[in-house]
Amino acid sequence: MVVDLSARDAVLARDRYRERRWLESVVTNVPSKFAAHARERLEMGEGLYGARWATMGIARLLDELAEEAVDLGAWSALALQALDGEDLAPSLRDEIVAQLRAAACAGAQAHAAVEAGVRALERARSASAAVAPNADPACPAPRR
Repeated sequence: MVVDLSARDAVLARDRYRERRWLESVVTNVPSKFAAHARERLEMGEGLYGARWATMGIARLLDELAEEAVDLGAWSALALQALDGEDLAPSLRDEIVAQLRAAACAGAQAHAAVEAGVRALERARSASAAVAPNADPACPAPRR
């Protein structure tokens, strides 16, 4: 079966201006190189994977996002262990541990937010599935 994705691709073309506004909006109160780094990663990803994201669908993209959030916790746990191999003053070590904890907490919060988005998507899909397309309004929907 051949699927024509040209119409869908046109709708889901990357909007770099929208990306920049979105990324900058999440760091307004935090001095960070986050937005610029995220834009660089988007460009790099497009070079490697093209527009594959446009055909993945929102559910798969949310799954990917949840995995990335989990990585913040996993990588911070590994970094904490690697810190043991560094000869640091206790106060500096404590500062780094606190930042690793903050990163892990951000990952946990991001994961919870993505899970909430998944639940909202599931509710929206089940609500739309409950209404049969082109149903005759004179005929009641079957009981579940």
